[in-house]
Amino acid sequence: MALSPEEIRPEQTDDIEHTVRTVLRDILSRPSLTSEEPERAAPAPAGQGDGGETGPPTAVVPALPPVLRNLCKALASFFEAMGRDQDGKEAEEPAFTEAELEKAGASRLSDNGARFIARFEGVREKLYNDPAGHCTIGIGHLVHRGPCNGSEPAAFKRGITKQQAYALLRKDAQQFVDCVRKNVKVPLNQNQLDALTSFTFNLGCGNLERSTLLTKLNRGDYRSVPQELNKWVYAGGKKLPGLVRRRKAEGALFMKK
Repeated sequence: MALSPEEIRPEQTDDIEHTVRTVLRDILSRPSLTSEEPERAAPAPAGQGDGGETGPPTAVVPALPPVLRNLCKALASFFEAMGRDQDGKEAEEPAFTEAELEKAGASRLSDNGARFIARFEGVREKLYNDPAGHCTIGIGHLVHRGPCNGSEPAAFKRGITKQQAYALLRKDAQQFVDCVRKNVKVPLNQNQLDALTSFTFNLGCGNLERSTLLTKLNRGDYRSVPQELNKWVYAGGKKLPGLVRRRKAEGALFMKK
């Protein structure tokens, strides 16, 4: 029984497309039929020609009318336009040059982006041990691994100002800005860069590089980003309300004009 479009599961689409491609390749490999050229029979094996013993009937290769051949070529071109090559592999996404990205979008964390990260990281003017037990200060600035033990720089032991905390954040965040700009191959506006920098600051560059979010975004699917962000809300196998709020806010910032 045929399936309606609504009944086709997403994971079936690749199989359907592969089947259509296989049929198209088979059809296009057949000879073209013209008014002067009849269907051809495949050559008979040795010893089965005229005057020889009668063997199994030779197969007739159906010729392809020009109209049908042109229709098949149009379908093949359609699949190419959908972003896949004739072998069914993902077509390589066109990459923007560094100069084009620089001209088209942002290149560093904005003041609004810094305040956004601070909203979730918190601003601490004194040394403290973060949830992982590492000595930290300011807006998630790692002083050293392991708990604070008195070996920290004197400037940190005295405490820092809020202005100094933001200065440390901008310095720390630049590596994550660079990670986003290196891996995202489509232009980003300032809000989009700030949102992805917050995500990467929180979870690390490696998670961005391996994410479905990045794959979809590089195909130009900007609208899928909030949904993909919302998948990253677990820590230690548990769904954390703080991460839920942060991912939702990052998605809203990403889509903000």
